[in-house]
Amino acid sequence: MKKIEKIVLIIIINVFVLCALFLITEGFFYLKEFPLNKKHFKIEDIKFKFRHNGLEYKKPPILIYGCSYGYGAGLNDKEHIGYILSKQTKRPVYNFSLEARGMQHALYIIKNQEIINPKPEYAIYIYIDDHIRRLYMTCMKIDPFYHLEYEEKDGILQQKNDKLAPIKNTLIYKHIISDLIYPNTSQQKRFELLKLYLKEMKRELNDKYPNIKFVFLIYNKNYKLDNISNLKFTDKMLEEIKRLDIDVVDLEDFFGNKLYEDKYRYVGHHPSTQAWQEIVPKLIEFERI
Repeated sequence: MKKIEKIVLIIIINVFVLCALFLITEGFFYLKEFPLNKKHFKIEDIKFKFRHNGLEYKKPPILIYGCSYGYGAGLNDKEHIGYILSKQTKRPVYNFSLEARGMQHALYIIKNQEIINPKPEYAIYIYIDDHIRRLYMTCMKIDPFYHLEYEEKDGILQQKNDKLAPIKNTLIYKHIISDLIYPNTSQQKRFELLKLYLKEMKRELNDKYPNIKFVFLIYNKNYKLDNISNLKFTDKMLEEIKRLDIDVVDLEDFFGNKLYEDKYRYVGHHPSTQAWQEIVPKLIEFERI
């Protein structure tokens, strides 16, 4: 009996030590990350509301998906892309972009939103380089929401019912992903994942709106977080996306590095209204909106 009691005691002590180490490590990462989150992006400032403009117009609408770039972080209701695009095209623009989110959230919205009438003619996904990383973990390490994941089943992306979600929301797990796993993920694997999401978004959009044109607007290819380059597009990659019957609009083709200048940025790397004032006419001309 004493031997059994000793084994039980050893197990209890080991469990206690492991729990203590976990809490200490998690606390260390929290103290490390909290100042960075407060400096770069305050969680309480994240807005989960959509910006829709020009609903009085009768022409076929435009849909926009993306992150804070598309939403218009720091910009008022008359300064972001949705408002400017609506005014210049005389179309309703439904902007479903969400701050600090990514491609999986755009896909979730597309899959679950009600049919819009009249039927939209264009859907634009505004891409920045960091969206690749966000497919592997939350935008910020301290994030109030679990990481949303999809998995491929029978050629279709379905939302993952992840029993490990509480573990994946820990800072320890996120550091393992960001510091060890993600940096060692190949460019090809990242691109295949991007392509998988684009294909699924297009499939869902075409199911709802058979004649809609899907536009992949690349705003930022050179964004780096912690000196990690997320995905380096090649001409071959862009051609593969185009072969999916997706229009590719690379803003560097029109502006070079101009949009990275300070006057075209607002709140960190985000586009200023001056940036959108110059981008929107080019987009309208190129896509014949």
